[in-house]
Amino acid sequence: MMIHIGLNIKLSPEQQNIPIILTVSNMNFQELSLFEKYGDSLLFVERTGNNFRSLKEETTRFNQFKITTTASEIYLRAKINNFSLIDLEVATVDEFYKKESKSFLYLGLYYGIVIMSLIFNIVFYFVFKDKRFITYSLLLFSVAMMFLYEDGLFSFLTTNPWLLNNFTMITSPVTALIACIFTYYFLELKKYDAAFIRRVCPVLSLSFLFALLFFIFHNNILLSVCNIFNFIAALLCCHAAIKLFRKEILARFLIFTLGMVLLFGLLYNLHQYGF
Repeated sequence: MMIHIGLNIKLSPEQQNIPIILTVSNMNFQELSLFEKYGDSLLFVERTGNNFRSLKEETTRFNQFKITTTASEIYLRAKINNFSLIDLEVATVDEFYKKESKSFLYLGLYYGIVIMSLIFNIVFYFVFKDKRFITYSLLLFSVAMMFLYEDGLFSFLTTNPWLLNNFTMITSPVTALIACIFTYYFLELKKYDAAFIRRVCPVLSLSFLFALLFFIFHNNILLSVCNIFNFIAALLCCHAAIKLFRKEILARFLIFTLGMVLLFGLLYNLHQYGF
């Protein structure tokens, strides 16, 4: 089910008649069409979006437009599978590249730490043969891939429209599954809570089922239900940790980390719907 949304953007006099860059810092848009607005008339300027990435000569993190216009107002029309806000930023060329260089510096530091952590945990797994290290590495990798997509860096790896439009839908259930596996081994639930698997298996099965149904029918309700089951899976992990709060110091660590993930995940989804 395709959703069409639009946005009017007023340009200041300083942004007219000079090269400016309009960046939509959100990876969910299949198609973005830009129009110059003169009174009640719209003059088509350019089209971009995930469906047109392979046609662009220059690869950029996010979908963007480089224009020089005399219009005081422009209009952006978007097509998207699941509703999302248009996070639009208008900047001069110099302003954009200064900010982008800082962003790449911070992203480089973050992903450098992630890669180092992955290497250390994989080495520890082969040294100690402890499944907690390898399951943590899988969880860290899956979360990092989701961030890689949200940060726009995934665009440098592929311009495939289907992957760009559906990457979150693929990785979210997988990440929920890995989080449950990590929780099982990290808290030694085979010893403390053997029923954990019986609780999470139906939830994860429903998550994957609704993800599959979304790919078939492209209905936003199916997407929302899938996300709900992903959150429930994370909540079950937190519940298992809460039950061991007094016994295991590792359970307290898990409550804090997964609690932060749940909080930011919830806030991110609310932001997507305008809250």
